[in-house]
Amino acid sequence: MRHLRTCTRASFKGMTKFLDWEIAGTVVGVECADVDALQKTDYPAQAYELGKNI
Repeated sequence: MRHLRTCTRASFKGMTKFLDWEIAGTVVGVECADVDALQKTDYPAQAYELGKNI
C-alpha cells in the first residue's frame, strides 16, 4: 500500500508541474478504499476547509 501512495503522490506532483499549477494544499484519504469509508472520516471536511481558504 505504501508503494501505491508514493506512486500516486509522484503522479500528482508530476501532473501539476507539467500543467504549471501551484499546489495550494492536499488532503490524502489514507486507507479509504471506497466512498463509504471516506465518509466516515474527517477528510471531506478537511477538503472543504482547504477549498474555502484558497
